[in-house]
Amino acid sequence: MKNKVVINTTYGGFSITDEMKEYMKKRGLTEEEIDWGIERHNPILIEAVENCKNTGSLAVAEFEGCKYYIDEYDGFEGVMTPNNIPWIIVNSEECKEKYPEEFI
Repeated sequence: MKNKVVINTTYGGFSITDEMKEYMKKRGLTEEEIDWGIERHNPILIEAVENCKNTGSLAVAEFEGCKYYIDEYDGFEGVMTPNNIPWIIVNSEECKEKYPEEFI
């Protein structure tokens, strides 16, 4: 299952443009919802990035699955999922016994 999330594509910080704010307000979000913790996978935020001309440095990234986190360095962001994280696995009998679901 593919999902979408909004990320910042340059150094600096995540910032919603005025054009995007107006778009999202017209779609039913309040100023408070937009300014204080809108989820990056919010469908209206995604629509705003896909449909507005001025999105600053924001872009929509697609990923497989339902879990993600945003990896950030100096404002530049990428999407990490369980499928693309290079896990280091402690391959011991104790771990296999205590956390068998991690070895499936």
